[in-house]
Amino acid sequence: MTTYPKSTQKPEPGDADWIELAREFLAERVWRNPSGCWLPPVKLDREGYARTTFRYRRHYYHQIAYMAYVGPIPDGLTIDHLCRNRACCNPKHLEAVTVWENTRRGTNFMAERSRRTHCPQGHEYTPENTRRRGNTRSCWTCHREQRRASAQRRRAAQREVG
Repeated sequence: MTTYPKSTQKPEPGDADWIELAREFLAERVWRNPSGCWLPPVKLDREGYARTTFRYRRHYYHQIAYMAYVGPIPDGLTIDHLCRNRACCNPKHLEAVTVWENTRRGTNFMAERSRRTHCPQGHEYTPENTRRRGNTRSCWTCHREQRRASAQRRRAAQREVG
């Protein structure tokens, strides 16, 4: 393993020396399990990711692996674990995607909702039929039907009174 004196410029992510050091670092530390995941022998953080100090900086293991074997992480993109194992740092299981795409591929309720193609009543979410308010969406057809039914109830109540 190459060591640098304190006075020498340290390699940065993307430099050939940094890539070589990162690959050696990963080879010495990760365990390859039968499913193909590379798992580091460290305690995971609260979100389930493996973190470490490498070359005097805090990094996530999956980011080190991606930069060492694939290349730099493009601006505006984040790393998605295709195997859905946040501790995994196998570069074959990692892909740079937008935050939106990473969320959409997930398993939380936001991801589940974003994959829906039809409203609960079966109307398709098309650009013309989708009503957006903030971060929510609803169906224009259902909205119109609800307003129509509300207006009919209101008229019926006025007839009874008047």
